[in-house]
Amino acid sequence: MIIIEANEIPLEVFEWYAKNSRGMIADTIRKFGITQTILDDVEEEYLYPSQAWASISTGLNAESHKIRWYNDAKPSNNFYWRVLAKNNKKIALMNVLHSGSITKDEESLYDFIFPDFFSLTPEVKLKKYKNFQIFNHKMSISSGRKTSKKTIIFNAIKSFLKSPSFGGWGISVRDFAKWKKIFLSVGKDSEILRNAQFILQQRIFLDIVKRRLGSDLSVFFTNHVASCLHRNFHNLNENYKEDIDKKEKIYQSMKILDEFIAELRDIDNKRDIILLSAMGQKLNQKVDEEYKLENSKDYKLINHNKFLKFFGIDTKSVEILYEMIPQYTFKFSEKSELNDFIKKIESIGSDPSAMRFGYYVPRGRKIENTKGFFCHLDIKNNQITCTMTVRPDNNGKILLNNVKYHFEEIGFQSLNVSDFHNGEHSKYGCMISLNENLGKKEKHFTEIKKYILSKV
Repeated sequence: MIIIEANEIPLEVFEWYAKNSRGMIADTIRKFGITQTILDDVEEEYLYPSQAWASISTGLNAESHKIRWYNDAKPSNNFYWRVLAKNNKKIALMNVLHSGSITKDEESLYDFIFPDFFSLTPEVKLKKYKNFQIFNHKMSISSGRKTSKKTIIFNAIKSFLKSPSFGGWGISVRDFAKWKKIFLSVGKDSEILRNAQFILQQRIFLDIVKRRLGSDLSVFFTNHVASCLHRNFHNLNENYKEDIDKKEKIYQSMKILDEFIAELRDIDNKRDIILLSAMGQKLNQKVDEEYKLENSKDYKLINHNKFLKFFGIDTKSVEILYEMIPQYTFKFSEKSELNDFIKKIESIGSDPSAMRFGYYVPRGRKIENTKGFFCHLDIKNNQITCTMTVRPDNNGKILLNNVKYHFEEIGFQSLNVSDFHNGEHSKYGCMISLNENLGKKEKHFTEIKKYILSKV
């Protein structure tokens, strides 16, 4: 079996794309239909990809598996691919969420591992992909809310020249037309580079499938369509002049996914292929013109050490674990430092009005002495995940315990934004089989792991 974990693509996007294309996705939907999945273990407004895929992959609800953020997974979590690896099945994983939890002792159980983009461990199994793994990780943790094309292109060239290998970077002449389209579009929209990342990753996965690695189960995760939808989601059934560009971006992100699936089928026409979205997206009704005006600037933490030092923490006792901003995870080696940090953050408190849409966390308790700073803590053993932002005044100042500080003093940086989270998370995902009708119009998330295990 081959599973394509295509993050956050809802039914309406699949149906709209199928109606407007003639590729493998359209043919499959016409022949076998499409099953909608339901993820209801967390309130819809708090759904998050790392939690969603953990629920789908373990068959357990969030309260049981206890995975909320990207660094929460443990070797004890029984994801469907881990269960099969332990049962001596031949498994290959490419970019799969939570594969960073695979230990050194476990590595030998897998044919191939290229861990999820937030982790540099385990090291990619084939050494020729090591430099791309490092680059992929660096770009994933640094781009966050906005992609800097200058930074990405510079780092790509620099990293490639260190160890030039077209195959090792997933570069192929077969993708020439896709690259041409990206280069022609990147000047207008740097977010198109997320499609470039997908093209490189899928070419590596196709190579793995050709080598017959993971002959029992090969799993590939991609977020490129989800990223596009967050910025461009709108009512696809309505025709407005200002939405033409958004439709084209969604179409192109789906098209490269479609072409990838067709190539997979050409390589191996005997294996089952499943296309799976743990959850979907829906139109964010809160994004209006007033919201866009008020949120034309965003802020992200770029200097973690400055932030920790501001709170009097010895940075030598803290390890930074990377998340998707606005989440930031700190792992403490000293219990006293951990408790000190918690006390100081809680005493400063939060200004809930500083939180923009799409944080997927409770709004928190307001403390009147603090304004323009939001921080929500998730504490797990010696690890704290902070969901944080700032919303400074016109002078760049925020108020913490009645004292004004410039946002840069605590390690934040501002960035201009022209796109907004038009797509927000939905509990309805999708499941499509290229081999059979799945027999149900709806599948609860607890059924999916059982289905996969029964087929492998």
